Amino acid sequence: MSAPPPSSNGPVDRVTLGMDISEATRLLRRASGPGVPAVLWRFPSQQSRAMPCLSDGSVWVGGWGPRLHRLSEAGVPRWDGETPVDGEPVRLAAAPSGAIHAVGARQVEALDADGTRRWLAKPSKTLNPACAVGPEGQCYVTDKLHLYALDPRDGEVLWTRSQTPARREAPPTIGPDGTIHYVTANDALIAFAPDGREKWRYDQFEKLRQPIFGDLCGEPAVDADGNVYLQTRDGFLRKLDARGVEAWSVPAAPPSGVESRPALDGQGNVYACSGHSVVSVDAHGKPRWTRPLDDVAARVVGNPLGGVVVSLGNGGLRGLDVDGAATWGMAGLRVNGEPIFGPHGILYVGTGEEVLALAPLDAYQPPVPQKAGTVEQHEGWIVVNGVRVPVRPVGS
Repeated sequence: MSAPPPSSNGPVDRVTLGMDISEATRLLRRASGPGVPAVLWRFPSQQSRAMPCLSDGSVWVGGWGPRLHRLSEAGVPRWDGETPVDGEPVRLAAAPSGAIHAVGARQVEALDADGTRRWLAKPSKTLNPACAVGPEGQCYVTDKLHLYALDPRDGEVLWTRSQTPARREAPPTIGPDGTIHYVTANDALIAFAPDGREKWRYDQFEKLRQPIFGDLCGEPAVDADGNVYLQTRDGFLRKLDARGVEAWSVPAAPPSGVESRPALDGQGNVYACSGHSVVSVDAHGKPRWTRPLDDVAARVVGNPLGGVVVSLGNGGLRGLDVDGAATWGMAGLRVNGEPIFGPHGILYVGTGEEVLALAPLDAYQPPVPQKAGTVEQHEGWIVVNGVRVPVRPVGS
């Protein structure tokens, strides 16, 4: 029986002569519609609002309660114990040394991978439940009016900076050179060097002569070159260079909440929540696409493989590829914090009282194609629903 002739009709009309087999597979999956990611494992944390944190090949789980857990990447429990750090929630941050930092309402604790305490610090009577760790291991926490830098060896305060009120659950964002990007409650963005010296300040509300409390949306994102990306409530997505000078701005409706931040993928693209849509621009600010959604886009997280993961306001996750096409979705999830990509492309999600590990994007399985038919594989070509598609092996 001879193979059917090549055709440009149907869902495979973008598959052309000589296309790599992996690219052909990607396009065929898109033609089948969004799929459902495979759940590799689930871990019940026995506390509400579980949130994962990755450190040196381990998955740590914290949340609203004093109990902490350390799991292997395969979800196997390795250690669990209670921390004296109190607060709702207890937030975690990883250090380059493999230590984990837990911060609550009054204390910060640093733990080794086996649960041994390195130090316990109380830099202020009341702390905000958020922290960040720099490339040299310094831990940064805030209270109502201060930013503290803690020594990675013993938790002693290295320096303090008094500022206008900090956002309660917004940790500083650390750049690749250790620069600390600190957003105040009245929407100033201040960049500090690791030694505490102020490098620059971006006061958007003064520039626009607008009222206080209303210009910066969420937290900034920082790329490998130290460029900063942020959204402002006047309806723009902006890029600042490493000196704090605005490089470009493009229209983007304000996100739904202050916890949202722009996202970066592994291909230089920038993504931002924009009401019931996600917008994407390239590194030069050129608009790429706008993807409407059936729910409010609450958060976006860049996928190292390209594309973005979107947390929806009423629950659920949506995966978009670099072209804005919906590749997968999960409904009914109440996601806590930001989903986190691991080094092997696994996506870790805190939801309700458990943590989920979702298979990498390349392993997501699409649903049954909308058109009935079969897929046949042959040397140099495949047949999809009676349509012959020429392909070439990967690497040829």
